[in-house]
Amino acid sequence: MIDKMSIDHGPGFRAKLTNVTIKGAGDFLVRRVKLNLDEKMFNVSVKLPKMIVNGQYTLDMKVLVLRISGQGDFDLILDNTIANMRLKYYLKPGPDGKEYVQFQPIQVKLRFDKGKFNLQNLFNGDPTLGQIGNSAINEDPHVLLDEVKPAFEESLAKQFTAMANSAVSGATELDILPL
Repeated sequence: MIDKMSIDHGPGFRAKLTNVTIKGAGDFLVRRVKLNLDEKMFNVSVKLPKMIVNGQYTLDMKVLVLRISGQGDFDLILDNTIANMRLKYYLKPGPDGKEYVQFQPIQVKLRFDKGKFNLQNLFNGDPTLGQIGNSAINEDPHVLLDEVKPAFEESLAKQFTAMANSAVSGATELDILPL
Protein backbone atom coordinates (compact mmCIF):
# COMPACT_ATOMS: atom_id res chain seq x y z
CA MET A 1 0.00 0.00 0.00
CA ILE A 2 1.18 3.49 -0.83
CA ASP A 3 -0.18 5.89 1.79
CA LYS A 4 0.57 9.12 -0.04
CA MET A 5 2.46 10.20 -3.11
CA SER A 6 2.76 13.76 -4.44
CA ILE A 7 4.11 14.79 -7.83
CA ASP A 8 4.60 18.45 -8.76
CA HIS A 9 6.12 19.41 -12.09
CA GLY A 10 4.75 22.93 -12.13
CA PRO A 11 1.52 24.07 -13.76
CA GLY A 12 1.64 21.32 -16.42
CA PHE A 13 1.39 18.42 -13.99
CA ARG A 14 0.39 18.10 -10.35
CA ALA A 15 -0.95 14.92 -8.81
CA LYS A 16 -1.48 13.38 -5.41
CA LEU A 17 -2.35 9.73 -4.90
CA THR A 18 -3.45 8.34 -1.54
CA ASN A 19 -4.49 4.97 -0.11
CA VAL A 20 -3.13 3.17 -3.17
CA THR A 21 -3.34 -0.63 -3.25
CA ILE A 22 -1.70 -2.86 -5.86
CA LYS A 23 -3.26 -6.29 -6.44
CA GLY A 24 -1.96 -9.07 -8.66
CA ALA A 25 1.77 -8.65 -7.95
CA GLY A 26 1.90 -12.17 -6.50
CA ASP A 27 0.71 -13.71 -9.79
CA PHE A 28 3.83 -13.55 -11.90
CA LEU A 29 5.63 -15.60 -14.54
CA VAL A 30 9.40 -15.97 -14.20
CA ARG A 31 11.11 -14.96 -17.45
CA ARG A 32 14.78 -15.22 -16.45
CA VAL A 33 16.94 -15.93 -13.40
CA LYS A 34 20.69 -15.34 -13.19
CA LEU A 35 22.71 -16.21 -10.11
CA ASN A 36 26.01 -14.67 -9.09
CA LEU A 37 27.08 -16.87 -6.19
CA ASP A 38 30.19 -14.81 -5.39
CA GLU A 39 28.05 -11.69 -4.92
CA LYS A 40 25.19 -13.65 -3.29
CA MET A 41 22.84 -12.09 -5.81
CA PHE A 42 20.02 -13.11 -8.14
CA ASN A 43 18.90 -11.04 -11.12
CA VAL A 44 15.31 -12.00 -11.86
CA SER A 45 12.92 -10.86 -14.55
CA VAL A 46 9.21 -11.58 -14.15
CA LYS A 47 6.10 -10.78 -16.13
CA LEU A 48 3.08 -9.57 -14.20
CA PRO A 49 0.16 -10.44 -16.50
CA LYS A 50 -2.37 -8.22 -14.72
CA MET A 51 -2.17 -5.81 -11.83
CA ILE A 52 -5.07 -3.76 -10.54
CA VAL A 53 -4.28 -0.50 -8.78
CA ASN A 54 -6.91 1.41 -6.77
CA GLY A 55 -6.88 4.54 -4.65
CA GLN A 56 -7.80 8.19 -4.47
CA TYR A 57 -6.35 10.96 -6.60
CA THR A 58 -6.15 14.72 -6.98
CA LEU A 59 -4.97 15.75 -10.43
CA ASP A 60 -4.29 18.89 -12.42
CA MET A 61 -2.49 18.24 -15.71
CA LYS A 62 -2.36 19.33 -19.30
CA VAL A 63 -2.55 16.78 -22.13
CA LEU A 64 -2.00 18.47 -25.50
CA VAL A 65 -4.44 21.42 -25.32
CA LEU A 66 -6.76 19.88 -22.72
CA ARG A 67 -6.43 20.77 -19.05
CA ILE A 68 -7.58 17.78 -16.98
CA SER A 69 -8.44 18.19 -13.32
CA GLY A 70 -10.40 16.41 -10.64
CA GLN A 71 -10.30 14.39 -7.48
CA GLY A 72 -11.89 11.12 -6.47
CA ASP A 73 -11.36 7.39 -6.78
CA PHE A 74 -9.20 5.88 -9.48
CA ASP A 75 -8.63 2.46 -10.97
CA LEU A 76 -5.69 1.43 -13.11
CA ILE A 77 -5.36 -1.86 -14.95
CA LEU A 78 -1.82 -2.78 -15.95
CA ASP A 79 -1.28 -5.62 -18.41
CA ASN A 80 2.01 -7.42 -19.11
CA THR A 81 4.24 -5.36 -16.85
CA ILE A 82 7.86 -6.52 -16.69
CA ALA A 83 9.63 -6.33 -13.32
CA ASN A 84 13.41 -6.66 -13.31
CA MET A 85 14.72 -7.33 -9.82
CA ARG A 86 18.04 -7.58 -8.06
CA LEU A 87 17.89 -9.81 -4.99
CA LYS A 88 20.95 -9.72 -2.74
CA TYR A 89 21.05 -12.07 0.19
CA TYR A 90 23.19 -12.57 3.23
CA LEU A 91 23.57 -15.38 5.74
CA LYS A 92 22.10 -14.69 9.15
CA PRO A 93 23.30 -16.80 12.09
CA GLY A 94 20.51 -18.72 13.79
CA PRO A 95 20.28 -19.88 17.41
CA ASP A 96 21.20 -23.40 16.31
CA GLY A 97 24.53 -22.26 14.84
CA LYS A 98 23.37 -22.61 11.22
CA GLU A 99 23.37 -19.67 8.81
CA TYR A 100 20.02 -18.83 7.23
CA VAL A 101 19.31 -16.96 4.01
CA GLN A 102 17.84 -13.46 4.39
CA PHE A 103 17.20 -11.04 1.52
CA GLN A 104 18.14 -7.38 1.62
CA PRO A 105 15.47 -4.98 0.30
CA ILE A 106 14.94 -5.95 -3.32
CA GLN A 107 15.59 -3.44 -6.09
CA VAL A 108 12.74 -3.35 -8.64
CA LYS A 109 12.64 -1.66 -12.05
CA LEU A 110 9.34 -1.73 -13.93
CA ARG A 111 8.57 -1.58 -17.62
CA PHE A 112 4.89 -0.98 -18.31
CA ASP A 113 3.33 -2.43 -21.45
CA LYS A 114 -0.38 -1.55 -21.36
CA GLY A 115 -2.23 0.56 -18.86
CA LYS A 116 -5.77 1.87 -18.65
CA PHE A 117 -6.82 4.54 -16.17
CA ASN A 118 -10.33 5.27 -14.95
CA LEU A 119 -10.40 8.50 -12.95
CA GLN A 120 -13.80 9.10 -11.40
CA ASN A 121 -15.12 12.61 -10.83
CA LEU A 122 -12.94 14.37 -13.39
CA PHE A 123 -14.11 17.92 -14.07
CA ASN A 124 -16.25 17.92 -10.91
CA GLY A 125 -18.18 14.84 -12.01
CA ASP A 126 -19.24 16.04 -15.48
CA PRO A 127 -19.74 12.67 -17.26
CA THR A 128 -19.05 13.93 -20.79
CA LEU A 129 -15.90 15.83 -19.84
CA GLY A 130 -14.85 12.96 -17.57
CA GLN A 131 -15.04 10.52 -20.48
CA ILE A 132 -13.05 12.92 -22.68
CA GLY A 133 -10.42 13.35 -19.94
CA ASN A 134 -10.05 9.59 -19.36
CA SER A 135 -9.79 9.04 -23.13
CA ALA A 136 -7.07 11.69 -23.40
CA ILE A 137 -5.10 10.12 -20.54
CA ASN A 138 -5.50 6.63 -22.01
CA GLU A 139 -4.32 7.75 -25.46
CA ASP A 140 -0.82 7.76 -23.95
CA PRO A 141 -1.03 6.33 -20.42
CA HIS A 142 2.77 6.25 -20.18
CA VAL A 143 2.78 10.01 -19.51
CA LEU A 144 1.07 9.36 -16.17
CA LEU A 145 2.62 5.91 -15.60
CA ASP A 146 6.15 7.31 -15.84
CA GLU A 147 5.29 9.78 -13.08
CA VAL A 148 4.00 7.14 -10.66
CA LYS A 149 6.57 4.46 -11.54
CA PRO A 150 9.05 5.22 -8.69
CA ALA A 151 6.34 4.86 -6.02
CA PHE A 152 5.04 1.66 -7.62
CA GLU A 153 8.58 0.25 -7.78
CA GLU A 154 9.08 1.01 -4.09
CA SER A 155 5.77 -0.58 -3.11
CA LEU A 156 6.40 -3.71 -5.19
CA ALA A 157 9.95 -3.95 -3.80
CA LYS A 158 8.49 -4.18 -0.30
CA GLN A 159 5.95 -6.82 -1.39
CA PHE A 160 8.55 -8.90 -3.25
CA THR A 161 11.06 -8.64 -0.37
CA ALA A 162 8.43 -9.92 2.06
CA MET A 163 7.50 -12.77 -0.33
CA ALA A 164 11.14 -13.74 -0.90
CA ASN A 165 12.00 -13.74 2.81
CA SER A 166 8.86 -15.74 3.56
CA ALA A 167 9.82 -18.29 0.88
CA VAL A 168 13.31 -18.84 2.35
CA SER A 169 12.34 -18.62 6.01
CA GLY A 170 14.34 -21.26 7.87
CA ALA A 171 16.39 -22.19 4.79
CA THR A 172 20.15 -22.36 4.59
CA GLU A 173 22.11 -21.49 1.46
CA LEU A 174 22.57 -25.20 0.81
CA ASP A 175 18.78 -25.73 1.08
CA ILE A 176 18.02 -23.25 -1.70
CA LEU A 177 21.18 -23.72 -3.76
CA PRO A 178 22.25 -27.36 -3.51
CA LEU A 179 25.75 -27.28 -4.97
